Amino acid sequence: MDCKEHVLHFFLSGKLSLSQYDYKFISNLQMMIHTNKRVTSNQADLFDRLIIKYTKQLTKSDLVADDLVSLSWKTMVVESTPDYTGAVVSILGDNITIRVPFNKKFIHEFREVKNNTFHWHKEDRIYKSKFNTEALKIATCGLQEYFPSVSFCENTTDILSQLDYYKPAKFWDPTLVSVNDNLFIAACNPIINELIHDIELKIDASTLYKLSKYGIKVDQNIIKDDPDLLFATSPVISIDMKDVGRISKLLREIGCTHGIVGRGMRYNPANNNISKSLINYGISPVPINSIYKTEEINDVNSDVVLIQQNSQPAFIHPSVNKIVILKDSTPVEVR
Repeated sequence: MDCKEHVLHFFLSGKLSLSQYDYKFISNLQMMIHTNKRVTSNQADLFDRLIIKYTKQLTKSDLVADDLVSLSWKTMVVESTPDYTGAVVSILGDNITIRVPFNKKFIHEFREVKNNTFHWHKEDRIYKSKFNTEALKIATCGLQEYFPSVSFCENTTDILSQLDYYKPAKFWDPTLVSVNDNLFIAACNPIINELIHDIELKIDASTLYKLSKYGIKVDQNIIKDDPDLLFATSPVISIDMKDVGRISKLLREIGCTHGIVGRGMRYNPANNNISKSLINYGISPVPINSIYKTEEINDVNSDVVLIQQNSQPAFIHPSVNKIVILKDSTPVEVR
């Protein structure tokens, strides 16, 4: 072999067992050499490291890895610049694009990003998405973890500079706050405002529970250390089993009509106590295996809470507005 291009061809000849990512990098490198007639210094360094990585396999073909590394490139080698070593985000028309160098970790984890609308375009070697706020967030908030630099086009920079105005904002989700003894919903939006327009804002368990059903949070300065208010605002909350009476009382105060007795409760000795306690406070207990036979829990006027011992429910019925997890803190007596 007389040059690195020969080594590159040998690596792709099928005589070596390459990992999927290594093969992809080497194949892309060959294509870029053919298209751009150049190799970046970073690409050259990475290829040298791959040659050393496959030393044992090369030895079986009577090749010495160090000798192959010492070969030169016929293709022009250019010094890597931020355009080649870092990520570049651009907004072009209705699209937003991300151009990145090869990064195994990034490729794997980028596919798992929630609500990711970017797709890889092999011809242009970029990730592309229709411009939307979610895509803008993905492109501007996570790339720094994988690349030494992230560059933004002028259009992207202009948008980000407009967002600087909101950096001091404390609330980004609809949240009940108190300012000068006046209650209002911070970070509200027209949809939420329409849904809750007939709810009088007060600091009591019933009101806070109603707000929680719309995903509205409550400022900690309002809840403070009040356990009843914390119970009302938490979609999922753990309570000690010894407080069954208190739980039933709180469920009545927030307007609960039905309590689904869930997993782990059917054969628990405390099951009868829970059902009796719910009944005493005017709440109908519903065994989990009877939910589809109980038409009332699907009624729009019903308010349903799931009560169980397991931390993770096997399912959540569409009518369930809150999950109460019962914890048994009774000490185990060892004889």
